Amino acid sequence: MDFAQTCTPELLEKLVLVALRTESHELRKVVEDKWYARFRANEVPAAFSLDVGESHQLASFLGDIYYTHLLRLCSPSALPKPRGELSTIGLVGPPTLPFDGEDLNDVHVHRLYKGFISLSMAWDSMSILKLEAPSKTEYCRLHSCYSWDCLQSGDVWKKLYLEASQEVALPSVLGRLAVIDRLSRKLLAESRAPCMAPIVDAVNTLHARIVTQLPDHFGIAYKKQEVPLAIDAISISGESLVSLQTFCFSDAIP
Repeated sequence: MDFAQTCTPELLEKLVLVALRTESHELRKVVEDKWYARFRANEVPAAFSLDVGESHQLASFLGDIYYTHLLRLCSPSALPKPRGELSTIGLVGPPTLPFDGEDLNDVHVHRLYKGFISLSMAWDSMSILKLEAPSKTEYCRLHSCYSWDCLQSGDVWKKLYLEASQEVALPSVLGRLAVIDRLSRKLLAESRAPCMAPIVDAVNTLHARIVTQLPDHFGIAYKKQEVPLAIDAISISGESLVSLQTFCFSDAIP
């Protein structure tokens, strides 16, 4: 077990600072991945993680933390009495997020609400999806699929979209896309209908886009500037950095 898996949250932040000061993208990625894993295991408080991310402008890291924490707050057990309702296709009214005892500040709360609304709107925008028709196959001839009505009307996508909406609650857009991916791959394997292949490709594209744009959904956009560091007095040579990586992440960095 490496140091980053057992150290205090405060020491985790110092590792982030070392990565930023040395401009080690590899070290930063490893530290952020370790931190996120511990956050998901409830070993690091949400408020502290968000404070560190905001202080050091870790946009991608913040996107993951905000999204994961929002899913926790919006779970059925966390929302016993919502002010609004979640429809099967989008947001009807804002829920009452249980912030009591969370130690979240106004910035955190604002971003969480913004992310909920933005992700819900993103899901609504996916209700109609234009797909490129693949080449006709023997399946199309046998089933008289020459007019391409199956995809032009969007019937296939609509059914998968509604089923995912009923199976997974918002704001878990990635969870809903995972449902569509699973169902479309199953249909593709069972029927071998060529019209399913574009849906599988579209889901992969949408999933990657949402993951990349998570910071945007929570309103995280920083201007490029020098990152303030709390360890200016520390000078770290390349050799020392390698030693630090070996000590802290022996199982992660060769």
